[in-house]
Amino acid sequence: MEGEYTAVMDLTLTPELEQRIQQQLESGRFHSAVELVSTALDAIESFPLPLGMQQADFQRLLDEGCAAADRGDTVSAEDAKKRLADVRGRL
Repeated sequence: MEGEYTAVMDLTLTPELEQRIQQQLESGRFHSAVELVSTALDAIESFPLPLGMQQADFQRLLDEGCAAADRGDTVSAEDAKKRLADVRGRL
């Protein structure tokens, strides 16, 4: 096919990551590792991190939020919307 480009990339995966990829392929959700990686990249690109935030910072905040939810330290959806509106109003 004209214009088609194929590159080979060597990646070293942890056994856990390799197992996760294998599980996704065996589930039938993806037909190939290329399709899985492409879908993962699309998801990453559709949810960009705030300017200047690193993935590790985002993961830490996500972990903190999940721990708070596990403790039952949550707010109602209405309160969350009000808090977001307040933050947006200050930007």
